[in-house]
Amino acid sequence: MTQLPPDPDALAAVEEDSRRGFLGTRRDPLIRAASGAEVYDLDAYSFLGEPAPATAHPVLWEHSRRVARHGLFEVCEGVFQVRGFDLANLTLVEGESGVVVIDTLTCTETAEAALELYFAHRGRRPVAGVVLTHPHVDHFGGVAAVLRQGAAEPVPVLAPEGFHHHATSENVVAGPAMRRRSGYMYGGALPAGPAGHVGCGLGQRVAAGTTTLTEPTDSIRETGETREIDGVLLEFQLTPGTEAPAEMNIFLPQRGALCLAENAVHTLHNIITLRGAQVRDAKRWSAYLDETRRLFGHRTEVAFATHHWPPWGRERVDEFLSVQRDVYGFMHDQTVRLMNDGLTPEEIAETLTLPAALAASPVVRGFYGSLSHNVKGIYQFYLGWYDGSPAHLWKLPHRAGARRWIDLLGGAEKAVGHARRLLFGEQAEAAGAPQRTEAIRTASVEDLRFAAELLDACVFAQPAPAPGAPPAPASDTQADAPYAVAPYAEARELLAAVFERLAHGCENAVWRNEYLTGAAELRMSSPARAARAAGEAEAARAAGPTPAAAPAAGSPRGPVQGRNQLARGLGPADVLDSCAVRLDGPAAAETSLSFDLVELDAAGEAVRVHRAHLRNGVLRHSCEEIAGRTEHTATDSDPEAQLSIRVPPGQAARLAHAGLDGFDHSGDPAVWERFRSLLTTPRRRFPIVAPH
Repeated sequence: MTQLPPDPDALAAVEEDSRRGFLGTRRDPLIRAASGAEVYDLDAYSFLGEPAPATAHPVLWEHSRRVARHGLFEVCEGVFQVRGFDLANLTLVEGESGVVVIDTLTCTETAEAALELYFAHRGRRPVAGVVLTHPHVDHFGGVAAVLRQGAAEPVPVLAPEGFHHHATSENVVAGPAMRRRSGYMYGGALPAGPAGHVGCGLGQRVAAGTTTLTEPTDSIRETGETREIDGVLLEFQLTPGTEAPAEMNIFLPQRGALCLAENAVHTLHNIITLRGAQVRDAKRWSAYLDETRRLFGHRTEVAFATHHWPPWGRERVDEFLSVQRDVYGFMHDQTVRLMNDGLTPEEIAETLTLPAALAASPVVRGFYGSLSHNVKGIYQFYLGWYDGSPAHLWKLPHRAGARRWIDLLGGAEKAVGHARRLLFGEQAEAAGAPQRTEAIRTASVEDLRFAAELLDACVFAQPAPAPGAPPAPASDTQADAPYAVAPYAEARELLAAVFERLAHGCENAVWRNEYLTGAAELRMSSPARAARAAGEAEAARAAGPTPAAAPAAGSPRGPVQGRNQLARGLGPADVLDSCAVRLDGPAAAETSLSFDLVELDAAGEAVRVHRAHLRNGVLRHSCEEIAGRTEHTATDSDPEAQLSIRVPPGQAARLAHAGLDGFDHSGDPAVWERFRSLLTTPRRRFPIVAPH
């Protein structure tokens, strides 16, 4: 993934933009929770002020240094941003008597710190309104702290149509797997430092605080809609299917300021994220950016986004949007061209390069998204995972295939020996502890990539403990024999060293985080520890189901684990969706039951009935409004509810977690306990770089 050096003149302008408008920052660099636990350390990346070391790509290093700048910045008269307090920015637009907040960071602690910094410089003002540009948690998770600063009357919360649905589907339905993979992508467990975490490209780090969610009071459904809040006029452009399934840009005509949400930032963005998400539509993304230019370009003096810093001046804003538009259009059109010429995703990723003008632009460098994984996402968008070769249609699972490949090579000892020669040359040691990472700096990138593939097969080919073998010893230093002896132990360490070397050469921040996290887990995970973790997981399953939106395992950094309060924003339908994907279908195949969840409003009045039916191992549910409801007619497939439960606002997730205690209900309570007994608990730290 080599790129041309960035254009020096354009880079100088970007450097100046990243500093412009700075008003000040916090005196105390540690943002803490009410308990005193550390949530975010603003000084953690002060080392970026030094020259780039050999353990980091110099272009990524300089970009991370710009992104790490933190404090309050003036965008234009009446518009301010707090940057560097979290992965995203918090934007404040001053109105007649209050302030409109655009996006609210990941957690309440960083959002509160950002507001207090603004108040310290601009005076205390009530929050008159909140605008949420899209349903990614780093943009809405701190909303509770922002709403607490509102006036006495309910604060209006605006969002694009579909916001709440996509916020819950991403964070609840696919949440467990996505949170685990996010730990790799964002490097949550990596220590900040020259050989470790230097940032995420899009921002420095995800804060480890309390995440919250609220239902919007108003939805934007069409481009061209306007709203006025506290004298602030807002014009909206919907951009669904771009960086998020529901997203919108915002123009502030009184200030000539354009909010680009996350549709155009100072990096190439993702068509498909490494953490996993819906594939984005690169063609629509390009078209929407062109529409943005046409709708607002002639009126725009400054364009700011929910990450990074703005460009100023109409000519530079137009260039910024044009380059962004063209890079997504080029990736789309050329990927499809090569796809239609028969190339596979891997072949396209190795073949395609950007035109010189795009490749040298500092605003679309591959710090977060990459040309390599983006073209694979475009291929997936059109054709899916299958490349058309029947040899790839029904491949063995990775572990089974790895064992056969290693046997074919003559065993793991020969395979590791070959990898050793790739990395260290023909004079490599015959066996023993592998050399330090520095010793493999002369290996070619192609050799490193192949060594990673070969050593990965060795790791996955390691023999499993024999049936009936005694459990792993309590001490991590007493690993069971199949893992402890060469070549399997050496394969793990060599693979970790290769990952580390690949990481240190990455311009892309999230690729760096993926490699370094994989290396750390290979080095930290012994069989004894893995066995104990599996035992703890089994104990958790035996203890019963967890809340529908369980907190992510582990802290993004430091000793504190953030509290995930997204469950408080979930309604009965959201919780039933979560339960459906946690249901042990085979175990439930012979069970038939039905129940109603009666949704209550704040006054305790019933507003909806959610009818749920379990049959053939599938949980189905539908919703009826109470007003004007007709008599429900039972059928063989949809019998009358055996149990009816009244669910107050914000309590649906507690019902799934704790049972009927404290809930009004009628009918057979055993129905709910039988249903809960069929729910599974996702593994919070399932293996990724080692076999299950």
